[in-house]
Amino acid sequence: MCKSVNPEFLKYLDSDPDKVFKEFYQFAIKLLTQKTPRPMLSLLYDDKNDIIQEIIYSCVKDNFAKLKKFKQDSKSFTSWFYVLAHNQTIDFYRKRNRTWEVERTTTNDEDKNLLDIFVNLKEDILKKYDLIELKQIVRNALNSMKKECQQLLEMAAHEFTPLEVVKFLRLPKEMNKSISNKLKHCRKILKDMLSTEGVVINDFLNN
Repeated sequence: MCKSVNPEFLKYLDSDPDKVFKEFYQFAIKLLTQKTPRPMLSLLYDDKNDIIQEIIYSCVKDNFAKLKKFKQDSKSFTSWFYVLAHNQTIDFYRKRNRTWEVERTTTNDEDKNLLDIFVNLKEDILKKYDLIELKQIVRNALNSMKKECQQLLEMAAHEFTPLEVVKFLRLPKEMNKSISNKLKHCRKILKDMLSTEGVVINDFLNN
């Protein structure tokens, strides 16, 4: 099996701190923007930038103490750093008592993805519905739901599995099935609310 090649800057942790900082910073920014950890996906731009800077700082402070903990024979540095960034993003939410919820005020990019909760629109569907009106109907429905449902639907939209939801919220493992059932319940509520507005959910789910 081929051994994965780790970044060159790891060789200079003790001898060339300026080189390490510059190259690690470039490495971290590139990785976290091109392969964004799942918990980061719902962050607004400023929050996402803040947590990326926090992650980088945590790795370079105290003379690269955290980077020096990486054992080169255990796994690739990219995998190690990605897991570290994923976990620190979760800590970022917990520390600030943040919740996963659909924002009432969105940027253009967020608005574009509003329907990702349950749809992947195709051309024939776009012809059947007024997209602006549909987005407003979905937004109103989500905003009127309990925070728990908003949270579960948001996490599901970003492909969190029930087990990952349990881990993220620090719930007992036995809650896995309960979370799965709650998510089904929340999706049914959303489906019923949209149906009353004349939106046929199967138009989207079949695409």
